[in-house]
Amino acid sequence: MAISLYDHSAANDYWGKTYLKLTGQSKMTQELAILTGSSAGATESFVVVPFDHLWWNAGYFGCIFKVRSMLPKPEVVKSRIQGATNVPGQVPKYNWTYPALLTIAREEGPAALYKGFAPKVLRLAPGGGVLLLVVEFTLGVFRKGK
Repeated sequence: MAISLYDHSAANDYWGKTYLKLTGQSKMTQELAILTGSSAGATESFVVVPFDHLWWNAGYFGCIFKVRSMLPKPEVVKSRIQGATNVPGQVPKYNWTYPALLTIAREEGPAALYKGFAPKVLRLAPGGGVLLLVVEFTLGVFRKGK
């Protein structure tokens, strides 16, 4: 992380000086700061750590695709509502949460309300864990800064 921050700062410094020189301005402006930060991020992503970003993303998204293809298709109520086709003049079968719950339970039985539950949990659980770690880390940083 320290190397990455150092690389980003070095790229930010380089692009800041370059843009000041190109525009003939003597002081950094808000617009130049945004352009400088964006350029530094792009430089870091494409030049400084291409192996990490290119190989990591390929492996990550390749694995996610394979895992999703192996899991049963999620069929939670939200998915049915979002997947409903809109025909002019016709009310969709699944158009609102509570009526959709009743329709599914009546037509397919109460157990059908849990179709897709396991894949949904398997997908959301890791993200929730990462989110909690990030929140705790960030709060720790703010607590130390007081």
